[in-house]
Amino acid sequence: MYVASSLSSYVMSAQRQEEEGSLAKRIWTRAKAWTKQFFSAASVIDLYETAIRLDRGNMEAYERLAEFYEAGELFDDAMKTLRKALKYEWNAEVARKLVMLLVNADSSKLRKEAKEWIERLLEEQPNDLSMLELKALLLLDDGQEEKAERIFLSLIETDPLLYRSILALGTLYNDKQRYDEAIHVLANGLCHHPNDPELMSELARAYDERGQTEKALSVVEEWLRFDEVDLSAHYQRACYLAKLGRMQEAEAELAYILDEDETGYFSKLAKEEKLFASFMRP
Repeated sequence: MYVASSLSSYVMSAQRQEEEGSLAKRIWTRAKAWTKQFFSAASVIDLYETAIRLDRGNMEAYERLAEFYEAGELFDDAMKTLRKALKYEWNAEVARKLVMLLVNADSSKLRKEAKEWIERLLEEQPNDLSMLELKALLLLDDGQEEKAERIFLSLIETDPLLYRSILALGTLYNDKQRYDEAIHVLANGLCHHPNDPELMSELARAYDERGQTEKALSVVEEWLRFDEVDLSAHYQRACYLAKLGRMQEAEAELAYILDEDETGYFSKLAKEEKLFASFMRP
């Protein structure tokens, strides 16, 4: 039986019953229970849309429907659903969920929309760290590095555990050749997020660019002590060994990488790396 007709039968039955609560509430309760069983995607969508039609202010129904779309990678439909909810009634939690979908979309137009929702959320809660962090990341993406830096510094001062802010600021400093500042931020970050591969990679990069390749090598070797199969760590190690003139070790490390590299990614990198020119085959 189609869900539409099932719901119709249920509504008629409900009308004959003298139960407490509104029809919309009973339909919504039934919809949540039914989704625990097996239904086609169209059936589940039909249930949620019926619940929304019966109660436009049912924020939970909008959120559940958006989550269902998101789980099926129907991101446009998820965003449309959350926009409809916000058009009917402002809800900060719904707005946050919409922001996350917009930020992850590969579209400058959608990211612009995300910024607008972030600003509205920050008007209500100026100290919302997650929204401030997203704002800074979007500013960085737009090339507004000084504004982003100020926000990241403020965020890390407020909460030293904010991983994305630490990594973004450390990477920014490396890109700007501000290596001492990068080392400070990343080393402190590793105190709170020990053995994090991305932080260790950027810290090693900072030491190497600072002319302290031995320290860079030490960071990478520490990385390999807890993750001995990470090819990114092995590749950085091969580069630093070659820089230090330890060519036999570098060649052996590179041989291991190329043998394990199923995608060909590191093989391509190695062919373009001048440090390996003496032992890479044409």
